[in-house]
Amino acid sequence: MEDAISRWWTSFTSQVPRINALFAGEEDWDLPGWMDTHLQQGVNAELMWEFGPACEGDGHRLVITPEVRRDLRPLVREIIRRAPAIPGWEFYEYRLPETFEQAADTVEARVGGDLSSLQVTATAGDFNCIDLRVLGFPPGTDPEQASNMAFVASEALLGEEIFDHWIGLFDTVDSVPEGQTAFPIAELRDRVTALIKTIQTEKMPDRPWYQIDTAEGAPWSVLELDSEPVDDCYGQEDILIAVTLCPELVENTHSNFSFFSGRFSRCGETFCYLKIDGSDGLDDSKFGDRTEIEDALNSVLRPAKLGTNIGGGTGHRYSYIELALTDVDAAWQKIQQVLREGQVPVRTWLQFHDDELAGQWRGLYDQTPAPLLPDFGKTD
Repeated sequence: MEDAISRWWTSFTSQVPRINALFAGEEDWDLPGWMDTHLQQGVNAELMWEFGPACEGDGHRLVITPEVRRDLRPLVREIIRRAPAIPGWEFYEYRLPETFEQAADTVEARVGGDLSSLQVTATAGDFNCIDLRVLGFPPGTDPEQASNMAFVASEALLGEEIFDHWIGLFDTVDSVPEGQTAFPIAELRDRVTALIKTIQTEKMPDRPWYQIDTAEGAPWSVLELDSEPVDDCYGQEDILIAVTLCPELVENTHSNFSFFSGRFSRCGETFCYLKIDGSDGLDDSKFGDRTEIEDALNSVLRPAKLGTNIGGGTGHRYSYIELALTDVDAAWQKIQQVLREGQVPVRTWLQFHDDELAGQWRGLYDQTPAPLLPDFGKTD
């Protein structure tokens, strides 16, 4: 993949004069076809792209995004990280927020329709999401058109990053729901930004989890989850019992809602977990049970300010240790050392709750096989 990214940027750089000429109206050629050949066929067919004016000066911008294929975000992030410095060009991994006037033009170009009468309600929902309901469509707007207008307008006004990470329930309605207040859609970004700040202040710890005394006085919860015995499973599909400091976080990971670590931490922590194959027990390990592993991990992670254990779980086959990490790379080095010295089973992985990291994993040993992962590209 590294070579594919290098080839993409080499091809793009060589084509910049022609792209500039196209946007200046001095040439006429098939830019979409060229992007399909060099980006989508050359790197990944699921990547989307769009050009626009530069945001920080004169010139152009290129946005590369996986849209609904959030598991491809790490790939996109790497592509953008390796973008060369090209005068007059800016590169982004998310579609950027637009002004109301720009969003109105975007809606008209993509799906058609007039935004001037639209209103929105924004309320705090489950899992620290923000629920949006859009209303006030022009008379005669059919439901499909209304849905398309609402989505394109909301994503354009908020920007793709905020929309993906924070928006939960999203719907069109005929009237303002009871107890809610509607506002003009032009105010959407300011209203959502203010609501995010309220959620961060009122519903998230004011410090990283490693600074919280989780052993004394912290409110631990026990959750029972429905699962069936399996030979193997994605994620935590076999889990029966979860012990946690963050029950809403656990419920989020077992729901149909997207997961974003930033909805549960304002300190930049990544929520992830160790998945340990317990089918043969821990007879060959120096640890007697999961609690001993958690204590050993806390003894190295917390003093280094790298994270802490915030829960665990028992499944039909696997055991799970939930972690809140401030620096995944540095923490993983210490985690590996503790688990290897403790002779934890070969089939042990660090995996991630975030949708954008769902395809990422780290094996404990060099010989650790890949874990079972979903077929992210499957649509049925």
